[in-house]
Amino acid sequence: MKFKKNVYKMIFMLSIFNIFLQKLIAQEIEWLVSDNSASNKFSYLVEENSEYYHIIILENNNIVFKDNQNYRKRDRFFISWYQNDDILWVYSGDIGLYYFICENNIWKRYAFADSTMNNTNIPMIMKEAVPRLKKY
Repeated sequence: MKFKKNVYKMIFMLSIFNIFLQKLIAQEIEWLVSDNSASNKFSYLVEENSEYYHIIILENNNIVFKDNQNYRKRDRFFISWYQNDDILWVYSGDIGLYYFICENNIWKRYAFADSTMNNTNIPMIMKEAVPRLKKY
């Protein structure tokens, strides 16, 4: 279990390092590509401009969902697939914890605070990155 936790931490740190490298390479718009979801059917992109992040979900490299929410760059921002299902989790310091789930082939965004989602579905790597999520 400890080995698995350390692997998740390493993956998270590599993701953060990748973000910083991307910022050094491109100034205006950047695209950050994720690993795949649990089923390997989906991945995500984080589009970045000078003020905001935007999330795009892909299936076989085709866009299936574009989130219209602006996630401010000046706030903490974490994104991770849930390890056991195709649920994409996003934490942003300005708007809180959200998750994206595909229902009847349509991706939808839900606020965790308003949902009945099981607390154990929050990825452990996200709980480690945002200490106040550990209570869930």
